[in-house]
Amino acid sequence: MSLLPVLSVAGLLTVTPATAPAAASRPPTPAAVCLADPDERNNETWKRIVAACDQALAASPAADKIALLVHRSLAHWRMDDNAAGERDADAALALQPDNVEARLARGLSRMDLDKAELALEDFNAVLRAEPDNVQARLKRGWLLETAKGDAKAALADFDVALKSTTDPASALVYRSGAYLELGQAKAALQDADRATRLAADWSNTWYARGAALDALEKTEDAIVAFRKAAALNPDDPDPLLAIARLSRRAERPDEAAAAAEAALKLAPKSPDALFEQAAALQSQKKPELAIAAYGQVLSLKPSAAAYYNRAQLFAAAKRHEDALADYRKAAELDPKDPDARNGLGIELGALGRQAEEIAAYDDALRVAPDNLWAWINKAISYADAGDWKRSVEAYRIAIQRAPDRADLHAGLGEGLAALGDDEAARQAYDRAIALDPKASDFWQARAQIRRRAGRYREAISDYDHAIAASPTDADLLVGRAQLFRLNDQPARATADFDAAAKLAPKSAFVFNNRGLAETDDGAYEAALADYGRAIAAEPDYEPAYYNRADVFMALERHDRAIRDLNVSLRLSPNDAMTLTRKGRAYWFLMDYRRALEEYDAALAADPKSGQALEWRAEVKEKLGDAAGAKADREALKALSGKARS
Repeated sequence: MSLLPVLSVAGLLTVTPATAPAAASRPPTPAAVCLADPDERNNETWKRIVAACDQALAASPAADKIALLVHRSLAHWRMDDNAAGERDADAALALQPDNVEARLARGLSRMDLDKAELALEDFNAVLRAEPDNVQARLKRGWLLETAKGDAKAALADFDVALKSTTDPASALVYRSGAYLELGQAKAALQDADRATRLAADWSNTWYARGAALDALEKTEDAIVAFRKAAALNPDDPDPLLAIARLSRRAERPDEAAAAAEAALKLAPKSPDALFEQAAALQSQKKPELAIAAYGQVLSLKPSAAAYYNRAQLFAAAKRHEDALADYRKAAELDPKDPDARNGLGIELGALGRQAEEIAAYDDALRVAPDNLWAWINKAISYADAGDWKRSVEAYRIAIQRAPDRADLHAGLGEGLAALGDDEAARQAYDRAIALDPKASDFWQARAQIRRRAGRYREAISDYDHAIAASPTDADLLVGRAQLFRLNDQPARATADFDAAAKLAPKSAFVFNNRGLAETDDGAYEAALADYGRAIAAEPDYEPAYYNRADVFMALERHDRAIRDLNVSLRLSPNDAMTLTRKGRAYWFLMDYRRALEEYDAALAADPKSGQALEWRAEVKEKLGDAAGAKADREALKALSGKARS
């Protein structure tokens, strides 16, 4: 919103006797209407003034045209017809080049035409002629702040204006805005509050108060102030746009949508109003409508924010190439914004272009060296690529910037564990748990470290905490059940498996793991039933087929085992373990050539599979290939004599 005070034309111009308003008993002349300071200030008033000025100019001598042209220029400016306002001011200056009022009027129109340099020239000319001209001082300060980014220089102009003005509310509104630009929100609120006390019926004072409260993160109070501004000036869309934005922040998308719609009725082609409408639709989780609305915004005006928000919607819809293009545009339009570069990196990662992904995060750090998200994203990207050393380095840097982020310590712990440094990983998880003791996944991760160390009781204790934090997570019960079995507590393990099955009766993971426990106990029929339940719940759950094949082999139902292993290979092609197991099934069926084919395929997939080498040597002996059997055993010996499965 342009926090411009309602300019009093009577305060700018002196009406000459020849064009002074007529006596009350006579209708006012067109010139009098043109030059009057109206009581009501709205578009209809300004239209009447323009029409009266048109009539007066047609009948007035050249000497009287200057004031009429200036007043018509101001009326055009009030109606946002700034090109016409500039033309009228130019015409007045052609008649009298040193006319201060005409220079001021032209500056106003040029300011709103985004001709900042030319407008500054006009305001500077006015101030050279009249150093105490408050309007020129305020407008120059506004341009110094908004066009030049020099809020300190603007503040100096506003201070001077405030000392000499008869309308301190206007100067206070302007100075409040400058304080906001300087990050002094409390001072901004003090000025806005003074302005509202002085001019409680002027919408700009309430808008300034809303802006200051917004900066102080007093969202509800800010909305109240903006609603007051909207009520006082129902023709101004800007308070409505502020209400829409803050309502989104307060997670009230329907209120945001209503405010944006009201603003659009006042300014149907306003990119800002269309943006708020699109953002409200996005908050209402109407992605297709929001995408179309952002398209409308961008058809009127390129906007980094619109491209960025639309990119987020494309990303959520897995339209990664579209998201990539929009993030690139957002980064081009806002070269100092790291967020678009982070988004760009995430989309490149989704497309499997990791080197470019890392380069995007580095670019984000180039424009914002302390950007936390770039370091976090780098850490995640390296982890996804299995580059745990670099992932750990990135997490350490991120933790330096945000030491109280529990998730960062957990990410560090994951990387350290992957590097085999379980003690350092445990310490990282200790810190994560201290910062967020309700995060069940942190407890679970530390339990896995303690399990690897054989510290089963401590691991069980960690699972107790995890389950207390997430009592409906069946997978946690499965994890604790496995530990109970390792700790020789089978009854408690069974109770956890059964509780997990009740919590998640459609979980392939739960039934597969209960089946594994039953297989270990030799309860083959129960295991077959649970593997069947796992497959019924999730027909493409590969581990259940592999594990059920093991049971069929234990029951010497080798043909049935081969059927399950074929499904397993369809779901996980060229898996060396499955091919090895299938070869063993053919061995038991005494189909040695088929067994050899499966072992050959297993070793092609994994030349270091000790189990496949061992069993292929047996098959080769059966087929009379003593040399081949010897070669396989030599290869197995080279693998330290340890069979792998």
